[in-house]
Amino acid sequence: RHLQLDTQQTPAMDDEALFVEILPPSTLSTKPDRIEVSVATVDPQLCGPLLKALSKLGSKDEALAHLKRVKRGRYSNNRNNDSPPPKKKAKVDLEVLLGRNEKEFAGLIETYNLQPQRMQVPGRTAESKQELEDFNRMWPTIYFHKNTEEHKAQELILSEDEIKAMVRGMEQAVKDGAVIVNPKSGCAVSRSQDELICQEEAARVNPLCSPVLLAIQGVSRLEREAALGHGMDSAAFQTGQYLCTGYDIYLKRE
Repeated sequence: RHLQLDTQQTPAMDDEALFVEILPPSTLSTKPDRIEVSVATVDPQLCGPLLKALSKLGSKDEALAHLKRVKRGRYSNNRNNDSPPPKKKAKVDLEVLLGRNEKEFAGLIETYNLQPQRMQVPGRTAESKQELEDFNRMWPTIYFHKNTEEHKAQELILSEDEIKAMVRGMEQAVKDGAVIVNPKSGCAVSRSQDELICQEEAARVNPLCSPVLLAIQGVSRLEREAALGHGMDSAAFQTGQYLCTGYDIYLKRE
């Protein structure tokens, strides 16, 4: 995650410091909210064979991948679709989504005595539970809450403890230039100023020795020291954080 301190609102670093997350371009779908398809009411006994026939027509229409192929239709005894089901079992017709282009399934219309009707259905996956309810009123859709922007945004909400830890990390970055922190312990693993002292003159004349690289080299130095006496093939070294996996870095300047 990439965050920066909102210095315009918080000139001094304190517990009320605000952080602005630098997000990538919106990943919200650009697909239309609705698309038009052909739907036919069929006898349940014909539903299986019809679905098999539809699957053999050719390439799958990816624009319909988020839609369920079948939904419950009306009762065959001419009851209103909104009426409660009868006490005795009654045959329920099913509505089958045939596709967008009638030319593709024209041969099946006569074979299965279909009477297709054009209707509007959701054109994309729902992005929230509320939108899912709205979409399902039109046609049942496939929904994975963990893939939605709503869930992703909820997962990224910072806790009070995380904000306080970030304030401490930024305070160290202002002092040292770049600091790598273990978020689990809250302790600084490497500071660019410490590594600059270790490398002395060599780092000062090397234009590639930026605070970021110096801080990363500091982590590398710690891992090499930990491997001494154990060997680089040892479990202690192999399970180390040489690539800074799971660590946070705080920078004074990018």
